[in-house]
Amino acid sequence: MTFEQLNYFIAVVENDTYFDAAYQVNISQSSLSKQIMKLEKELDMDLFDRTSRSSTLTEAGEFFYREAKELVKHYEQTLERVNSFKATNENNLHIAVLPIQT
Repeated sequence: MTFEQLNYFIAVVENDTYFDAAYQVNISQSSLSKQIMKLEKELDMDLFDRTSRSSTLTEAGEFFYREAKELVKHYEQTLERVNSFKATNENNLHIAVLPIQT
């Protein structure tokens, strides 16, 4: 499972259609569908009920949606902290001097 797949899944849940979700994440609808099916296979559970022309979240999908949102939120916060850390530590100049005996 990748964060990219998590973002794809979240986009599908938060948009009306796979088409809209694919547009949002800037990939083809076919690729998006394949990534969602790959995620379902890895998790070994159906996230969507595809019995009609539209797809709705299963109970497992609703649970996973909440978890995915938390994971992505935590990931983004971590990236922000890392970038902040790098910014505060990049401006330091470290000079080492060896003692010279005369």
